[in-house]
Amino acid sequence: MNKVIQTAILITVSTSIISTGLSGSPSGEGFYMGTGAGVSSNVAILLEGNYNYSDPDNTTYTFSSSSLDDSDVGYMVYAGYQINKIIAVEAAYTDYGNFKVTKYAKEYSQSPNSFAVYANAGYMFLDNQLRPFGNIGLGYLQKNQSRAYDRLDFQKDTATIHSGIGVDYYPSVLEGVGFRAAFSGDTAVDNVYTVNDNNTSESQTLWQIYSLFYVGVEYKF
Repeated sequence: MNKVIQTAILITVSTSIISTGLSGSPSGEGFYMGTGAGVSSNVAILLEGNYNYSDPDNTTYTFSSSSLDDSDVGYMVYAGYQINKIIAVEAAYTDYGNFKVTKYAKEYSQSPNSFAVYANAGYMFLDNQLRPFGNIGLGYLQKNQSRAYDRLDFQKDTATIHSGIGVDYYPSVLEGVGFRAAFSGDTAVDNVYTVNDNNTSESQTLWQIYSLFYVGVEYKF
């Protein structure tokens, strides 16, 4: 509940600041910044494999998978520069909230946040008021994970693929004030591989997909 209140205050303050500010134009090049909040989620898929080759004539391999998922409230703060009607370069800080799942009497929890830089590609319609877009780039994620994740030897911080889709709407009557509805996320893959002295090997791969569906406000200078 506290995070819901915080994100609501963040959007309210941002709206008041940009509505009292300078005039801007949604067409062509220009610097913009914004913030948004919404529903976040985390899906973690753990893949485990064990290979025993102590007997070359009777090798064995076992494979198992399990998943953890949870949802919360998150927010994003972003800024960018629109080069033309198609291409923009954008950077964002995302707080995905808090995720916690208990499995086999162990608590797997994270409070992830990321910083990402990416390309924003779209096109303007409706007299330069409406712009659907897609994002792709790189991010750096801090997982802030619990000891249960640490015991699996997975990284606490990692590089990610940052991607998303959304739409910006700049009503011409608001002179630079716009609104955004978008889905964005970070995907991280960790791998641990060990070879034991007894002619066995073990591998663990953790796919983690962090996502945020958010709505927000922005201002183009």
